[in-house]
Amino acid sequence: TQTECVLDHCSTGYKCGNQRMQQGVQAALALDSTPGKGIALMADDLIEKGEFVA
Repeated sequence: TQTECVLDHCSTGYKCGNQRMQQGVQAALALDSTPGKGIALMADDLIEKGEFVA
């Protein structure tokens, strides 16, 4: 389990790199219709291994 820092309680403040959800950092995603499968969630850009996806 990983925990994200809380802005008001982190000594580095806005410089903290462990606040991605709070800062709204996320991959560009889109919904697409796939024949015979239904709706799929697709990435608009290449997502590298270990990259954050929200």
